[in-house]
Amino acid sequence: MAYIETRKRKNGVAYVIEFRRGGRSYKLSLDKSYNIKDARFIAAAIDSAVASEKRGAGLDAQTRRIFENLTPDMRRRLERVGLLAIAETMTLGEAVEIFNRDYFPKISAQTREGYTKTLEAFTAFIGGDGVQVDAISADTARRFVEALASVYAKNTVAIRTARVKAFFSFLVDRRFVGESPFANVSATLQSTGRRRFVDRETIEKIAATLDDERRALLYIYRYAGLRRSEPYYLTCEDVDLDRRRLTIRSPKTARFAGRGERVAPIVDELANALAPVVAGRPGDAPVFSKKLLPAPLQKILPAGTRPFQDLRVSCENEWLEKRIPAHVVAAWLGHHVNVQAKHYAVVLDTYFEETTGRR
Repeated sequence: MAYIETRKRKNGVAYVIEFRRGGRSYKLSLDKSYNIKDARFIAAAIDSAVASEKRGAGLDAQTRRIFENLTPDMRRRLERVGLLAIAETMTLGEAVEIFNRDYFPKISAQTREGYTKTLEAFTAFIGGDGVQVDAISADTARRFVEALASVYAKNTVAIRTARVKAFFSFLVDRRFVGESPFANVSATLQSTGRRRFVDRETIEKIAATLDDERRALLYIYRYAGLRRSEPYYLTCEDVDLDRRRLTIRSPKTARFAGRGERVAPIVDELANALAPVVAGRPGDAPVFSKKLLPAPLQKILPAGTRPFQDLRVSCENEWLEKRIPAHVVAAWLGHHVNVQAKHYAVVLDTYFEETTGRR
C-alpha cells in the first residue's frame, strides 16, 4: 500500500509517495504545486494501478482521470516506473487470452467454439491481434457488422454480433476499456417466419422406416422437445417409464443456477419407443450413442423443415393446445415465458399426471 512521507523544506513542505510494485520499492516525489489532498488522491490511484496490474486488468476510469490530470513532469515520472504503461499495453490478442481464461469456463464447449470462431473473424477483420483494444472504435464495430451482413443471414449476424458485444462487455467490466465500441450496435434475433408444425401423422410415417434407436431419437425431439445436443446426455436412469418422467441435463443452461436440469413428461408414443432402447441396460449407460448423429433427420423430414427447431416448436405447440399452462410448458422445455412465471409460478405434479395418465 502506498503511503505519503512529508518532508519539510525552506519554502514549505513536499510530499513523497512510497509504494511497492513487482517486488521493488519506489519513491515518487511530488512537486510543490501538489498539496496533501492531491497527494492522497495520487497515492490511491497508484494503489489502484498496482492492484489492476496484479489481477491482469486495465486502469479504472477514476485512476485514468487522476493520471491524465497530472502535470507533464509528473506523468513522465509515472512513466519511468511503468505505471502509465498498464493502461497502454493491452492488445486484442492479450484481451482475448484473458477472456478465454476467465469467461470460457462458464460456458459450454459448443458455445466456446462459437466465440472462438467469431473472435478469430473479428481479429482478422481489424488487422491482427496486435491492435490496442482501446483503439477499436464504434465505426470499426459498425463496419464489422456490415461485413457480416454482406455474407450471412440476419440472425447469424445477430448471433455473431452478440458474441463480440459480450467480449467487449467483459473488457469494460474488467476495465480494460472505458466503453464498448459495440454499445450501440443491435444484436437482436428476429423471427424468421419459418416455423413449421410437424404433425403426428408425418412423424409416424417416418418412424415406421427407422430402427428402434433412431425412432426413439426422433420421438424424443418431437414428443419431449429436447434441444439438439440434449439426448446425448441422457442415461438410462434418467428415463422413468413407471412415472413417465424424463430427467434432462442441458449444457446450454447448466451455467445458470438451478437451470442445469429439468424434468419433462414421457407421453405414450415416446414411452413405447424408449422401452426397447433402455430395457436391461445399467442406469449409467447412455440412452443414445454419440455416433448416432441426428443429421439424417434433415433428409427424412419434409422439405423446408428445420429438424430440431421445428420438432421442438411442434412439441411446445401441442402441449399448449392441450391447455397446459404456459409456465409449465416453459419449465418442461427449459426456457422462461416471463418474469411472472420465473418468480411465482409452480409446476404441479397434476400437470404430469394429466399429460401422462400416471401418478
